[in-house]
Amino acid sequence: MRQKSISFLILKTFLYYLIYNLACTFFIIATVSMIGLNVYRIFLCVFYLLGMYFMVFVTAKRDGERDHNLLKYEHISRINKYKWLKIGFIIVLLTIIPELFLIINKLKIIEGNLLLLYAFLNGVKYPLVLIMAKNLLISQITFFMIFILISCCLPLPAVGYFGYYSGYKLIDIKSKIMYE
Repeated sequence: MRQKSISFLILKTFLYYLIYNLACTFFIIATVSMIGLNVYRIFLCVFYLLGMYFMVFVTAKRDGERDHNLLKYEHISRINKYKWLKIGFIIVLLTIIPELFLIINKLKIIEGNLLLLYAFLNGVKYPLVLIMAKNLLISQITFFMIFILISCCLPLPAVGYFGYYSGYKLIDIKSKIMYE
C-alpha cells in the first residue's frame, strides 16, 4: 500500500467538485419555478456551500484515516500533515475560474452576457448570483460581489486540513454530535 499522491488527491477532489457542481446546476434548473423566492435562494446558497465544504472534509478525512493506517502498520515512515492545505489552495484556484469569466465580462473584454455560462460552470454559487443580479445582467454585478463569490471558496484549505487532521487522529465527529 502506498500513500496517495497530492496530484491524485487534487484530481479526485476536483472531480467530486465538478460532479457536485453539475448536480447543483441540474437542481436549480429543476426548481426554477421556486427560484423567485429570496428565502429559497438563500437556502440554496447555504445548502450548496455547506455541501461543498462537506465534500472536501470527507475526502480529506478518508485520506487522513488511510495515512493513519499506513503509518500505524509501518508502510510509510512519515506523513505530510499540511498536504491538505496545499490541496485546498489549489482547489480554491480551480474553483474561482468561473469568476474569471465574470471579471472578463465585466471589463467588457468579451461582449455579451456570460451569466448563463457562469450558471453552468458554477452551479454551487449561482443562487448567490441570483440574489445579487435580479434581472441576470452583468451590469448589476459589481467587483465587490465577485469578491464575495471568490471568498466563498476561501475556507476550503482550512476545511481540508481539519478533515485530514480529524481522520488522522481518528476523531469521530459524527458520534460526538449524535451521542453527546
